[in-house]
Amino acid sequence: MPPKKTPPQHEENDMEQIKASLANIQQEIAKMATQQHQILTLIGQVEGLQQEINLLKGELNSKEKRIATLEKSMADSEQYSRIDDVIITGLKTKHRSYSRAAAKSVDLAPN
Repeated sequence: MPPKKTPPQHEENDMEQIKASLANIQQEIAKMATQQHQILTLIGQVEGLQQEINLLKGELNSKEKRIATLEKSMADSEQYSRIDDVIITGLKTKHRSYSRAAAKSVDLAPN
């Protein structure tokens, strides 16, 4: 058997540098894995919030339609109540003629 060769000093230095680089790479990979996990968690939360936003948008649209329907119904009711509010203009009247007519109608009531 031939005698063992001792590696030259520069080969040992290279080996140490490779080991140090490998350790650094492993640390960086571990950090990236942690960050990836955090990102995936945040993505899940964002998706949940997007679903909630879509649900709330749907509710908002239905409420806005309901409000529009109620406003139209209220406007129609107000307009209907104004049907009896007719103002006649252009007729000549005597002063307090309505008061006198109303007073006469009260006098006609049976005793």
